[in-house]
Amino acid sequence: MSRRILLRPAALLLCLLLVLPVHALGESTPDGSIRVLMTRLALTDTAELLLDGSYTCGEMAFQQGSKVTLQLRDGGIRLYYEGMVRDMGKQVTFLRHQLPGQAVNGIRVGGAYPLYCGDLLFDIDKGLLRCVARLEIEEYLLGVLPYEMSSAFPLEALKAQAVAARTYALTHLNPDRAYDVEDNTNDQVYAGITADAPSIRSAVQSTEGICVYYKGSMVPCYYTASNGGLVESIENVWGTNGPYGYVHQKADPYDLANEESPVLSLLIPKTWGKDENAGVLGAFLKPRLQETLVQRGYGPETEVRVRAVTEASLESPTNEGSGVHQTLRLSVLVSVRGKPAPDNEEEVTLLNSAAPAQTPAATDAPASPSPAPEQASPDGEEEIYLNHLPSPTPAPTPSLDGWTDLAQPVILSLSYFGEVESAFNLSLNGANNEVTTLREEKSAFVLQARRFGHGVGLSQRGAQRMAAKEGWGYRQILRYYYQGITLKRVPYTYQTAKALSASFLSTPAPPATPTPRPTLMPVTLRPGETKVIVNQISSDSTLNLRRESNTTSDILMRLYYGQELAVLEQQGDWIRVRTDAAEGYVMLKYVSPVQEE
Repeated sequence: MSRRILLRPAALLLCLLLVLPVHALGESTPDGSIRVLMTRLALTDTAELLLDGSYTCGEMAFQQGSKVTLQLRDGGIRLYYEGMVRDMGKQVTFLRHQLPGQAVNGIRVGGAYPLYCGDLLFDIDKGLLRCVARLEIEEYLLGVLPYEMSSAFPLEALKAQAVAARTYALTHLNPDRAYDVEDNTNDQVYAGITADAPSIRSAVQSTEGICVYYKGSMVPCYYTASNGGLVESIENVWGTNGPYGYVHQKADPYDLANEESPVLSLLIPKTWGKDENAGVLGAFLKPRLQETLVQRGYGPETEVRVRAVTEASLESPTNEGSGVHQTLRLSVLVSVRGKPAPDNEEEVTLLNSAAPAQTPAATDAPASPSPAPEQASPDGEEEIYLNHLPSPTPAPTPSLDGWTDLAQPVILSLSYFGEVESAFNLSLNGANNEVTTLREEKSAFVLQARRFGHGVGLSQRGAQRMAAKEGWGYRQILRYYYQGITLKRVPYTYQTAKALSASFLSTPAPPATPTPRPTLMPVTLRPGETKVIVNQISSDSTLNLRRESNTTSDILMRLYYGQELAVLEQQGDWIRVRTDAAEGYVMLKYVSPVQEE
């Protein structure tokens, strides 16, 4: 059946314009809608839409299954549909209508499968198309939960996640912006609906409208993938002041006991041989040991090898009880080879009885009385006395292969986040907030890093353990992570626009009449230039004109079949070209030379 588009009176749609929701915490009730900035679509100057639902756009109404293209042209948005071309100005809104009896009612973008429900608004931001989806909060959660928590998690954990995600979203409504939240980890991942997971739908529907309140106000419910066994406070992470008494820093044994909680480990052997010195840890420690020894007077050419690590400890916590440490301290026994060790014997003081003024200045040691002078020796030389000389410490004896074992350990204070974490791939989140622990075993010290995310609020791995092993319900899980809260159901007023007439949408339309392609840009050749034409593409597609000669560079515009171009230079598979209005790069294989008459 031929697709069609119908013109409808503009007045009919004026009452359906988007109304931006306003919600101050604890002061008003949200209408139940949310506006989501769709960054994951990665739009440039074109958006290909499949209207897999009931939609109108201005005076136009589309049948389900209609394919529409939006493209930036001449500073505005142009709409293409089955040969029809319309200039839409700076903004285009696709308004969704109720579709009784239909489970699918949304838009698919760019040929991808995910279904984006609700209204879709397109405008221009920084020279590119921008898309904001406005949809009911419960539908939004269906596209959030599967990406924030696995659908295989226990249902009660999924319910807790649904309440936390719903509350987070509703406390981030922002009428002063063009959107409320982003569809990425800046807020919550929203990727549309890809499949009907019964557990996800059940978690959302069974908690519909339920949100978290603290002292009478709805509060942001932050959550994290894994807190590493320690719930972090909001103040420690973001340094903000506010009514955040519902999130306290405390131990979380449920996250810690979950075998699926991410953990990274570093084994530090106590006794070292050839293999340990040749390994990654040896390559890391030896230059730092050498640097410390140079500060003691050894030459920079001195070789060093590790014999043992006798002590290890974590120091310099970022905050009291945070579990996040800045320093790893090691006590290391080493052997050296190269420049001889500095003289480590104590100084011997020689005293002249006839010249007491030359006696060295007193030290911190208690003074000893000088012995009584004796008779001069026959040869007239003055007698020299030793002033209680201590027994010298024997210098280390080099081995046959030139290595000398130092008796005293070398102390290394290593920056955990500046050195250790990056050297041994112990980073879980890139935020320098991993919870670190160190335990001593018979033959090694084991350094472990935990925490995936910021660690604030509900732990998804902790909730999984609580529901699966402890039998906790979602309310108990939420009250563990958010203290002193109450749970309330929020009434919504949001409704999808009324359904269009069934006969209106099913009436066959006359075949579409193709309109002429857009006017091609003129090209005036300059001396020494040659001309090519875009003709190695299909007649209904376009060629990207890019800023630089690579496929990841910004797209300046789309060139249509038959567009002539002046060639400025060739760079491998690319040529720099221009028209009288634009200049950039295209791939050589999509054009052909033009023979001038």
